[in-house]
Amino acid sequence: MNETQGKKNKRRSCVTWLGGTVGLIILIVALPFLVELGLWGLGGVLIVADPPAEVDAIIVLSGGSDLSRVEEAGRLYEDKLAEWIILTRVNEQPVEAKENDLIITKKDLLFEYGIPNDKILATGEVATSTKEEAELTLRLMQERGLTSAMVVTDPFHSLRTRLIFQDVFRGSGVKTLVRPVRGHWYRSATWWSTPEGRQATVSEYLKLLAYLLGQQTGVIE
Repeated sequence: MNETQGKKNKRRSCVTWLGGTVGLIILIVALPFLVELGLWGLGGVLIVADPPAEVDAIIVLSGGSDLSRVEEAGRLYEDKLAEWIILTRVNEQPVEAKENDLIITKKDLLFEYGIPNDKILATGEVATSTKEEAELTLRLMQERGLTSAMVVTDPFHSLRTRLIFQDVFRGSGVKTLVRPVRGHWYRSATWWSTPEGRQATVSEYLKLLAYLLGQQTGVIE
């Protein structure tokens, strides 16, 4: 190898080293942004929202840490998007009397939005899962001759809710839409910054995975 060729190889090695170093620095600088973008995407996947539309009933799923779902249903009713409100019952309280008290509290709140009690329906049985809530509301809607509904739930619960209601209502002739609560504390862009957000997201992904696996195996909870 002559001296000229040696110098060229040396320059080439320097350029390669410099390029690799710059690339590594860029990666290190960009990594936090890439991680944040990935976390944002994980939260965003869980949130789905159908456009508001006129329906026969608004279904308020139970659960959640507050009454924000009921308040959202009240706002949708004020917008004259439905004639009926359907409340579901889940195992939120250990005593039946407490469950009845909770339904009464929800009705009182809905009354503040101008919804009379005779326009509020409640599933008679207590559900133990979102799938059972869907089954009970479908039965109630068929008994009442209702053919369309808007399901209100928390943002992080909206994707799984859509999948479950689509599965349960398939072939029934009843159309369902899903609306997440507006102004909710859960944000796809910041969920990882709070213990509540992290817990809700991890829990929801585990439940979503269990549901999808249950679909494949035929064992759906």
